[in-house]
Amino acid sequence: MRSVFLILTWQFLMFFSVNAQQVIEVSADGTIVGEISLSGITRLHLVKDEVASVQVNEGGQEAEVSFVKESSTGDLYLKLTKIQKSTFQSSVSFFLTTKRGYTYQVKLLVTNRASTQISVKNPEITKQTYAPTKINQKLEDNVIEIVRAIINGNVLTDFRITEPRETVRTLGSLRFYTDKIYMSESLTGQLLIIYNPTISIVSISETMFMTPGILAVSILGNKYLRSNQSTKVLLIGLSNGDSLL
Repeated sequence: MRSVFLILTWQFLMFFSVNAQQVIEVSADGTIVGEISLSGITRLHLVKDEVASVQVNEGGQEAEVSFVKESSTGDLYLKLTKIQKSTFQSSVSFFLTTKRGYTYQVKLLVTNRASTQISVKNPEITKQTYAPTKINQKLEDNVIEIVRAIINGNVLTDFRITEPRETVRTLGSLRFYTDKIYMSESLTGQLLIIYNPTISIVSISETMFMTPGILAVSILGNKYLRSNQSTKVLLIGLSNGDSLL
């Protein structure tokens, strides 16, 4: 059997960001302050939440921007359509509300950078969604049994299997999407397809996928991906009614 990386203690939330990614922590009614790409696309992602609506002030001296909401993820994609002559003095400002009922003010400075991502974490959601859980022997045995069943293609009793619409997401320089989700009342398995779009060899490790609620990570293939190579990664975690990542 392939190795399984079990997280036996409560793990903190890790964000793996590169220069093109901004990670922001903000509470309810707070302000999301970041940067928007001058010529590319800016992705705004709410961790464990989704954008519901956007309110923009019409007119004024600010740069103008178009908004596209990705229906499957709730992410917001922004593209500048008009800027001031003094580019680096331009900014974008708007309000957004979320599916969980939060409202944020967003202030983004226009910068001459490539397409960028903004990941927004609300600590109140983390507290609501997860509680520290010490894994016991019975739960550990169940996790290992589920990992073996998924890898071997065995039938999982009391699990519902779905194949979500393919949505490519970013993890550092890598790209991934969810192939299948196995969900029961207490545990969820998520099978990811990870691929390397760069021209370099990129290594992956189990710790790259550690988020609150994940109990096991198994890399089902090569940990060193050459250009355009892919592999599968299996995550097992506590069910929260949603995908694990």
